[in-house]
Amino acid sequence: MSERPPALDFVSAHLPPPPARALDVGCGEGALTRELAARGYDARGIDPHAPEGALFERIAIEDLYVERRYDVAIAVVSLHHVADLAVAVERLGDAIVPGGLLLVDEFDRERLDPPTTAWLWRQRQALAAVGAGAEHEHGNAHDHHATLLDNLAEIDTWATVRAALEARFEERSVERVEYLYRYETHLALQPLERAMIELGAISPTGVRYVGRARE
Repeated sequence: MSERPPALDFVSAHLPPPPARALDVGCGEGALTRELAARGYDARGIDPHAPEGALFERIAIEDLYVERRYDVAIAVVSLHHVADLAVAVERLGDAIVPGGLLLVDEFDRERLDPPTTAWLWRQRQALAAVGAGAEHEHGNAHDHHATLLDNLAEIDTWATVRAALEARFEERSVERVEYLYRYETHLALQPLERAMIELGAISPTGVRYVGRARE
């Protein structure tokens, strides 16, 4: 049984009805693209390392040109590491019909404060102790925090991505949500992470954005 795409519920809540044309930007292994196609969408997944098959194209978003525009584009944790964000946004804007939707599921490294990374470190340690996760080399939460921020320093922040999107898209909504349960931990941690966010103990590092292509 294939793993359920983590952003599927968010995407499903905003998609136009099938057979709308849907572009999956940075599709990775293609799980979301295949799910959309199975639901009757005219779906296409693009990624420099996309799988083989009729649903996919191995191409970077910066190199995308379309003859027939899409009704909706979906970018799941893919915009923060494109080589040229401004060009990527222009290509996205050109690829979507005026008024069409852009759904973005992102990660915001700026929300990785010490309490949040300490919680992540403890979860990783607990998972490793029961054989459900990899052993991490950091012996304390402070070192884990410093290394994590250093490793993520080159990706764009959500503030940077959001500002770039403004050039071609009208922002309709932004929601801050849990994300770390998807980041080298375990999906079973999602309800715990959400509860900790609601308590104010840790910060929400996930972002869900809905925008419309400008006329």
